[in-house]
Amino acid sequence: MGITGLTATLQPYGQSGVLTDQNVVIDGPALAYTILYICRSNGISQPSYDLLGRSVIQWLDTLALQVEKIDAIYFDAYLPVGKRDVRMDRSAKLFIQLMQFCNNCPKGCDSKHLFGTPEDNLDLFTTKLPSTHKQLVPPSFLVPAIIDALDQCSRYRHLVSLVPGEADAFCAHHLAAHGGIVLTSDSDLLVHDLGQGKVVFFRDIHASATDTWKCIIYDSRNICERLGLKPSGGNICRFGYEVYREPHASISQLVQNCSSPIPDEAEYDKFCQQYLQHELANLPVTAQGETVQLRNLDPRISELVLQLGSSTEDAPIDSSIESRMFLPVLIENPLRGSAWEPCTPIRQLAYTIYRWIVPGPNSTVHEYRRVQNVGHKGREVSMIPQREAIELLQSLLQTLQRTKDLVDGVDGISYWTLLCMALNIKECQEQDKQSHILQILTQSSEHTSLKPGSKIPWDTIHATAHLQASLYSFRILKQILSLVPNDAWTHLPSEAKELHETLKPLPGFTDFPSVKRTEELLQKKLALETLDLLRSFVHIPVRKVKEKKALKKRKKDNKGNGLPTKRLAAPKIRTGGSIFSLLADDE
Repeated sequence: MGITGLTATLQPYGQSGVLTDQNVVIDGPALAYTILYICRSNGISQPSYDLLGRSVIQWLDTLALQVEKIDAIYFDAYLPVGKRDVRMDRSAKLFIQLMQFCNNCPKGCDSKHLFGTPEDNLDLFTTKLPSTHKQLVPPSFLVPAIIDALDQCSRYRHLVSLVPGEADAFCAHHLAAHGGIVLTSDSDLLVHDLGQGKVVFFRDIHASATDTWKCIIYDSRNICERLGLKPSGGNICRFGYEVYREPHASISQLVQNCSSPIPDEAEYDKFCQQYLQHELANLPVTAQGETVQLRNLDPRISELVLQLGSSTEDAPIDSSIESRMFLPVLIENPLRGSAWEPCTPIRQLAYTIYRWIVPGPNSTVHEYRRVQNVGHKGREVSMIPQREAIELLQSLLQTLQRTKDLVDGVDGISYWTLLCMALNIKECQEQDKQSHILQILTQSSEHTSLKPGSKIPWDTIHATAHLQASLYSFRILKQILSLVPNDAWTHLPSEAKELHETLKPLPGFTDFPSVKRTEELLQKKLALETLDLLRSFVHIPVRKVKEKKALKKRKKDNKGNGLPTKRLAAPKIRTGGSIFSLLADDE
């Protein structure tokens, strides 16, 4: 995940070159963030998933004209246990960034931070730098959206590999075996043994649509020679270690340190092992003895799949090591309850079904939603008994069909959106909590629709986050069901296969509800129609005139759409229940 100061230290030892006639390997996550950087350099702070997908294909098409061949694009599907603190730290920084952004914009988010400029005029080769002022966190589903775009393109689908380890380790192994150049943003690759391979950082590529792409090329062996270090014997690793220990030391001091005795042999050995012996997870095996394939999974989902059903090459499964699900940081109101909470039962069902597919000792998953520090404990989500899970499957199937029938012929709302809303409201009612979706729909139905303005209310943004969280939870369920081998369905409840078929049309990221789309849903006429549809599933009381007047008075006293001053109480995690039993209210 990078060695602080290493790239800056070695920058004078990079050599100018071109990518012409080179075989390249691409670090997938770094590519995704490079595309985001390009979008933000064009003034689009939050590019749509459609724009991100089109841009990565266009960028690769231009690269393909420059190089001899693109050999592979690697995405990591497993994080070594030793790097969990780094993941926790990054997750905490993202959440803190979101909180700071919200604190700076208490009356709503400026639309330019959400929508940007017209997306058809994107310059992939701009030399402008993105604004760093009041920057929102990256799009919640950036990396899997890029993977989806590549998977849907016949030119690049076969190049994509989701690997049971870190992408940089597989890039390094590929170069050591075949040579070539790796395109990355990760300075760690300078310390790996690359054989004859070389490193190019995305930020050092000077590209255009027509001219030869120029770049800075880093050759570890050449750098060792110029520094007076032997290219063998792990000296590049030793140099990286010295930078790790003293990131601000001069080159001469670092070289001198490399010739001195190692101050802490144990620490040095631990540092080197991450580059010499890559921690890989073995692929899980189903109850029928078939190996689970990661091909079509999102990285976060595959990471959990490997944790729950695999052992590392160095150690067997340890049931005492918790299985962690790092849910994406949503663009939401951090002072309200997490948008991940009401859709927990959907993910709970997914985890339970996975345990049917791949038996194992762990029966809980620790979800990390809003990480605030490295010591964050996460939220424990327990798997549910099979009988109860089957009842939930049956209820969910009935509700899905009922939703389709209700929405058929109704303009302005998809049945997936209606389903997510209904399940959200039902779960909040089960937990005796207020549903944000119901609250904002009711308010919108009772007041004249506001004209679109430059400020987007946080209530609207938070409602969008709820819908996206629900759809992504369904995506987890869909992808877990996709792991079932064809001949293993007979060993599972029949409802599981039926749900697998029913979830196939689930919207992809390009069709996830955007803030703009949520604004349309909250227009008075459509909000009223949506509430009428939802009454077919859940109890929605019609408020009396006095209550409406009281609401108006409260709104007058609390002018604007500012953030609430009090955080909602932490909701409880269920170990079962009837979130999907929406039809019961009609009986």
